[in-house]
Amino acid sequence: MCLFFNVHYDVCAFVLYCLIVYFFFSKKELSTFQNRLFLGMLVSCIISTVFDLCSCIMLNDRFSFPDSMIYVMNSIYLLFHNVMPYLLFLYILTVTGRIKVYGKVSLALFSIPLAVDIVSLFFNLHYRVVFFLKDGIFYSGKFYFFYLVGSMLIYVIACMYLIIKYNNSISESQYGIIVLFILGGFASAVFEYFYLGMNMEMFFRSILSLGLLFAIENESDLLNDNSNLYNRDTFMRHTVQMLNSKKPYTVVLIKLGNIRSVISVLGQDVVNGLLKDVADYLELLVFDRRSIYDCSHYNFYS
Repeated sequence: MCLFFNVHYDVCAFVLYCLIVYFFFSKKELSTFQNRLFLGMLVSCIISTVFDLCSCIMLNDRFSFPDSMIYVMNSIYLLFHNVMPYLLFLYILTVTGRIKVYGKVSLALFSIPLAVDIVSLFFNLHYRVVFFLKDGIFYSGKFYFFYLVGSMLIYVIACMYLIIKYNNSISESQYGIIVLFILGGFASAVFEYFYLGMNMEMFFRSILSLGLLFAIENESDLLNDNSNLYNRDTFMRHTVQMLNSKKPYTVVLIKLGNIRSVISVLGQDVVNGLLKDVADYLELLVFDRRSIYDCSHYNFYS
């Protein structure tokens, strides 16, 4: 039961998420499945934050709004709140390279905890197993703890297993922020369960998401400035991910010869322009700029 909900943290979380989305789109030049998953995580967090904010405002002024509207607002909040851990699990699969191992059937099986959450939320409309309102006051149902924390714990354990076993696919700093994001998000959900009116979870998640943006999704660390292709460090990381997937793959090396002589005659600026033209031509050949790497020293891998 809770008589008053603090909305200030949700407001701060919404503002911070808007800034993260702005930075995300202002820096992105390549579209990958990984950064689309990250965007999906952001969208699910923003939606859950907005509807949590709306439901809290209504609960704080409970006599001005019908219970049915509060039910809808809180149900949508809980739905997207629990979509996020599944997207995080897919994100970790992608970061570690294990996403290539599993087919659509396996990914569907991984979504069973989320499906249970969705079904329980549907049954809550009649049986009130997750939450209910009485005299305009919010009460948690018998299934509320499992709904808010239980299924998330399943994905947290799975994510920690992946990130520990396949930590060689990321740097130490990236490993640290991912672990903090996983465990910190879970800890904030547990805290919110015991201190329901505080509503700090989404704000804490927004701070962790900002760290994830700059540690993992920072494209300036992934691309070569001259050709706008993935650089050597990214090639090495993606190679480790492919090795982790245990699937066969092929690497083609293209080396530009006598480039030093060309630079002495035409100049560095002209050669940089030529490298961009080579990158664009290779993209036409393979139809995917994400599979081309500029490993410096005028070597291209695909």
